[in-house]
Amino acid sequence: DMLSMFAHDMKNPTIIAEGFLSRLYSSKAGPLTERQSKYLELISDALNRLGKFTTNFLEFSRLETKEYKTSPLPFDIATAIKKHIEAARIEAEKKDIKILFEIPDDMTAVANADAMQIDRVIFNLLYNSLKYTDSGGTVTIKLLSRDKDILVQVMDTGMGIPEDHLPYIFDPFYRVTRDSKGSGLGLSIVKKIVEATEGKIWVESIYGKGSTF
Repeated sequence: DMLSMFAHDMKNPTIIAEGFLSRLYSSKAGPLTERQSKYLELISDALNRLGKFTTNFLEFSRLETKEYKTSPLPFDIATAIKKHIEAARIEAEKKDIKILFEIPDDMTAVANADAMQIDRVIFNLLYNSLKYTDSGGTVTIKLLSRDKDILVQVMDTGMGIPEDHLPYIFDPFYRVTRDSKGSGLGLSIVKKIVEATEGKIWVESIYGKGSTF
């Protein structure tokens, strides 16, 4: 609870700092030199990361304290995936990564789910795959209809996850590499959302060859 209050209180000074940075960028406090602009860009990046950490922690805290309530409605997951793939193409093209979508021709991909939260899951898994896939690689999202549910596979040809890390990959604050810039909460939040909607998530990975979530 104390950490949640601390994270919540961090949001206001972060927003204020970003506001003043914006004013500096627009030269409202006078013209900037090239070096000053570069320093401000570094400060802005650091504040953005802090903002993401704070948001992730608050979301994780909300899920942990069982405050999260799902609002399941019929949700077309195929349409949501196509939308996220289109949005991710610019990032993929920068790294020369192909994004593929595979779905059986006769499949109706509608499930009862909280659309906003499952959207977050798709976004997180897709961008994680792009992040950890090298130039020239491929990210594939595949849908399969099973007896009682829909299987969504997010597959990449990236670096993969060492076998000894796999049991902990969904643990809060766990990071495979120390130089990772993330908060270590993304996959933990994804898992809690999926399980709250009576789903299941797991990972299969071969180190050096890629992962499938």
